[in-house]
Amino acid sequence: MNRPAFVLLLSLAIIAALWLGFWAGEPVSVASVLPSDTKDKPVTKQTPATAERPPNASVEVTSLTTQPSGPQRIDEWLSSSTDIPTIANKILISFPSLEDKDHLLAASKLVALVSDDRFEGLKRLLFDPKTSLEAKEFLFRDALSRAETVKLPLLLEIMQMAEHPCANEARETLKTQFGVDYGVNYGQWQSKISEVLKAQGG
Repeated sequence: MNRPAFVLLLSLAIIAALWLGFWAGEPVSVASVLPSDTKDKPVTKQTPATAERPPNASVEVTSLTTQPSGPQRIDEWLSSSTDIPTIANKILISFPSLEDKDHLLAASKLVALVSDDRFEGLKRLLFDPKTSLEAKEFLFRDALSRAETVKLPLLLEIMQMAEHPCANEARETLKTQFGVDYGVNYGQWQSKISEVLKAQGG
């Protein structure tokens, strides 16, 4: 048999064998159909890429504590007791903690709570450098309506403090009331005040 005929018969026999194996249900090796350069490599399962989840970061929650405003604090002090001297004392003690813009409001509440015999508390505010100008002027106006035993000594003390915002007005008030001007002779002013108070039984 010549070679071409042999090759043809061999090819037919292989085809027939494969055909019989397919119909006979013989398993077909996947490796037999893979390219030669991939037969020895393991097949790995591909998984879809997922976004990396960032670590759980602790979120710091800042609790914002809203501080009550000056007017709110003053209202709280006013309603903290039914005893007037106690309320007045609370406002006087807490007055330095208020902002300048709230001094006038606090002073306006205080003058109605502080009697003449307790005026020393208001006097401290009147001479305190940290008390706002508006509050000092308001307290000064209140002092002018107090009893002579409170008003006159206070005016003399203020007029001797050239840096006090009410010093000039204090001097003019005494000059008008007494009809005289003793200038810087504060001893003479003191004698006149003592004379007036004695005459009034003070």
